[in-house]
Amino acid sequence: MKKRRKARILAMHCLYQYDLLGGDITAIFAETSKNFRLADDISAFSWQLTSAAIDNILHINSLISKYSENWDIERLCSV
Repeated sequence: MKKRRKARILAMHCLYQYDLLGGDITAIFAETSKNFRLADDISAFSWQLTSAAIDNILHINSLISKYSENWDIERLCSV
């Protein structure tokens, strides 16, 4: 598996856990990343993806709501 792909998978794991359980995204990332054993640069890329998604969550959710016909965002699957 390619390194950047692993980084994106780690980001998705973290975001999924954050969406389901809430909490501190930094702690979630630190705990989840232990299982991935990524090089520092790939881990940094994954953190960049994860933190950017969290920083822009309101905008992302508004876009999803805008383009999801006949679906409330609360009814959509977390993934």
